[in-house]
Amino acid sequence: MHNEDAGAGPEPSNASYFLIYGLILALIGAQVLVSMNSASIGGAAIYLNLLIAGAQACLLAYFFMHLKGADNLTWLIAGAGLFWIAIMFILMLNDYLTRQIAAY
Repeated sequence: MHNEDAGAGPEPSNASYFLIYGLILALIGAQVLVSMNSASIGGAAIYLNLLIAGAQACLLAYFFMHLKGADNLTWLIAGAGLFWIAIMFILMLNDYLTRQIAAY
């Protein structure tokens, strides 16, 4: 008999799911506050929002996608996905930052 969840570890409690959900909602509230005060914050608002979004993505991946109890292969696949996303963003920003403004 084959058990697919043999190395998954213990199932997280509902309280931990609600705690992480509350943290993500708090981070969403922080993003709204940063966006509403972007005139006083200035150019740092976009960087703050990106930092908060990165924290949300890490919480989602680590807890809700069960990377917390995952084996090394799963971590390798998640890291490879982040690597290719980083390449995509670097190439996109390279195109955006080196493009000349059209005069038409």
